[in-house]
Amino acid sequence: MGGSANTSAAESPTQQVVVTAPSYASTSGTLTAYQYSDGAWHVVLGPFRAQFGRHGLSDNRSEGDGTTPTGTYGFGSTMYGVAAGAPNPRYAYHHLGCGDWWSGVRDSTYNTFQQIPCGQTMDSSEALWEQTTAYQHFAVITFNMDPTVIGRGSAIFLHDATASGTTAGCMAVAPSALDAVLGWLDPAQDPVIRIGTSSQVGPPAPLAASPAPPRPAPPRPARLPAPTGPPNSRVVRPPTTVRPSSTTSSTEATTTTVAAPPSTTALATPAIVPIRSATSGGRSGKTALAMLAAGLMVAPLVGVAALSRRAGRCS
Repeated sequence: MGGSANTSAAESPTQQVVVTAPSYASTSGTLTAYQYSDGAWHVVLGPFRAQFGRHGLSDNRSEGDGTTPTGTYGFGSTMYGVAAGAPNPRYAYHHLGCGDWWSGVRDSTYNTFQQIPCGQTMDSSEALWEQTTAYQHFAVITFNMDPTVIGRGSAIFLHDATASGTTAGCMAVAPSALDAVLGWLDPAQDPVIRIGTSSQVGPPAPLAASPAPPRPAPPRPARLPAPTGPPNSRVVRPPTTVRPSSTTSSTEATTTTVAAPPSTTALATPAIVPIRSATSGGRSGKTALAMLAAGLMVAPLVGVAALSRRAGRCS
C-alpha cells in the first residue's frame, strides 16, 4: 500500500532509526539505530540490511504504487504480530487473529487497524493475520497519519523480511534484527524513523566518535639460539704423564706412566702402568716391581672416585 511524505514526528527524540538507500530506485539498503546520550548520538544497533518497496523509494507515494515513502515519522503506540509473545513490554501489543485488518477502505477507517468478525472481509484492505512470515512482529510507522489523506497510502510498517527480497512499500529486516530494534524502542524517548537516499539522510549529528582501535602489543624480544651441542656433555681432558721420584743410578732409569682419571661419562677401567726398566737386575728390578704393584692398587681407587663424582651430578 502507499502514502505521502508526511513528516509528523516528535520534536526532541533521543532515539533514531535511520534507513538509507543508495538511490530512489534501490530496493534494499541499510537500517541503523542511534541513541542520544552524553551530548552525542551513538550507534546501538546495526547497520542491518533492509528491504524496501519493489519500486524503490518515493517522495510522493500513493496507494498501491509499490514504493517506500521518504521522510521522518514516529512509531505507533501499539505493536502487532502473529507471534504470541510481545517484542517490547513498553508498548501495547495486539496478538493478531482472524478478523484483524488494516483498512484501505476510502472512508473514515482509512489507514487504521480494524477488527471485524472472522469470516467477513474488508475491500482494499490487508488481512494481517494471514501474513505469517512478514508479520511475526511489526511496528506501525506513522506515515499519512495526523492528518490522514485518503489515497496517499496506508499500512506502512517495519516488519520481518521475506524471501521475496522486496515489500509492497514497507521496510523489512531480518527477524533477529527486527526484534532487537523493536525491543530497544522506548516511547518515553519519542523515537523516530528517518527514510531516504544516502544523499538525503545520514547519521544524526553530533555523532559520537568511534572508539580508537586497540594498540598492537609490542614485539617480543628475539630469543638467543639454543646451544647445539649434545645435552649433559662433559669435557674430557687428555691423559697426563706423571713422573714419580725414584732412586736411579748412572746405569739404570725407570719411567712410570699413569693413565689420567677416566671420563665421568663412562665407567672406570683399570689404569695401565707401563714400566720401562734397565736390562740389569738387582735393586732396580725390585723398584720396578714395587711401582707396578702400587699402580695396580691406585687404579681401582681412581675408578671409585670417578663414579662418586658422576652419581652426585643432576641429570
